[in-house]
Amino acid sequence: MSKSAFTSSSPFPVALLISIFILSCGGGSDSKSHENDSALFTEAEKEILSDITKIIADLPPPSVVPNTIQQIGTTYNPDLINSMDKLSAYLIEDSKAALNLGIYGTDIGYLIEYDQVQESLERMNACKQLAERLGVSTAFDLTLMQKYEAAMGNHDELVKLLNETILLAEKRLESSDRINMAAMVLTGSFIEGMYLAVRVLEDTPLDQQTQEEKDRVLEPLVQLVLGQKQPLLDILSMLDKLPSNEDIATLTVELNILRRLFESDLAEVEISMANDPDFVLNQEMLLDINLEVIRIRNKIVQ
Repeated sequence: MSKSAFTSSSPFPVALLISIFILSCGGGSDSKSHENDSALFTEAEKEILSDITKIIADLPPPSVVPNTIQQIGTTYNPDLINSMDKLSAYLIEDSKAALNLGIYGTDIGYLIEYDQVQESLERMNACKQLAERLGVSTAFDLTLMQKYEAAMGNHDELVKLLNETILLAEKRLESSDRINMAAMVLTGSFIEGMYLAVRVLEDTPLDQQTQEEKDRVLEPLVQLVLGQKQPLLDILSMLDKLPSNEDIATLTVELNILRRLFESDLAEVEISMANDPDFVLNQEMLLDINLEVIRIRNKIVQ
């Protein structure tokens, strides 16, 4: 498969999953739906939808993390992606389903980058089951799944299928709980993108390499991690506006730990990279945020 099939212009697959929820929460295209907007959503809910749109704009295109990982020469590592073993546990409650829908969706991007077709199809099926749990099953009907399988490696056909999926997902879900679920899908996607980056950063053996070789690997990964600060702030702002419950409160606490690391350890690294020509990158500089991202992600998928 040509790697050009999944450049940053191709919104696959995270934007697909996010769009399902955005449209479900209020993206219907018919005039009657627009006329009922004021009745369906409070001003607070409309503001949350605006936040979700901003998060999508600030998040890197879904191909960026796996493509960066692949371009620095790392080989496919099946241990990086979430296994299918606990799918049944995710189907028991909405919050787990939504968070892991975001996790699996991001994993599909990694699998596609390494041409892991069967694994990708398995995660797509997992997404279908999670979407059914959350009430957007029409986005993953059998015909679409069959078309998806047949289109692997065909960029134009995949884009067409994405558009069809978004149209299928336009049924409006009116409760604010659906907005909570949209927020969790986004959070799961964000955490998994960070997880892939920090795991590769942590696991890549650099001991026997020259500093030039180390920089070739470290710099793009560090820049990738540094670039997640604004999406993190966007997600925290969105979560703060949601109706409070135990799941939202827990996510907020966890992500605020990441925020503090961005504002301390990572801020120092970013300043040094920008201003000190003699600054030398090493893996230990991001150790704290690596450990925190891994801890949060493992808690989500357990």
